[in-house]
Amino acid sequence: MNSGERQPMNFPPRIEQAKQLANRVAALIQMGMKGEDVIVPKEIKEERMDICKKCEYLYESKSSDNFDRCIACGCLLKVKTQISVEKCPKDKWGQYKTLPKK
Repeated sequence: MNSGERQPMNFPPRIEQAKQLANRVAALIQMGMKGEDVIVPKEIKEERMDICKKCEYLYESKSSDNFDRCIACGCLLKVKTQISVEKCPKDKWGQYKTLPKK
């Protein structure tokens, strides 16, 4: 979809965003304790970001700080796209499976 068809900026309630964040942090801690990578390879991050940049739920930051966000979940895409346990709330990309470090 083109930018003329974007959704209105109506992020989820902050309490929901806080719950999502807490769940993600817990998952990242568990992964770290298992020795799994929490950051995806650069190619995966770029692939995810390319999908997000074309999405109707993209909120493009007006400033130069590159704080583009997903309207569906409220996440900062710069961060969300590089974390392995993250997935698109609209199922446009999924979690990245990592192997435990040896």
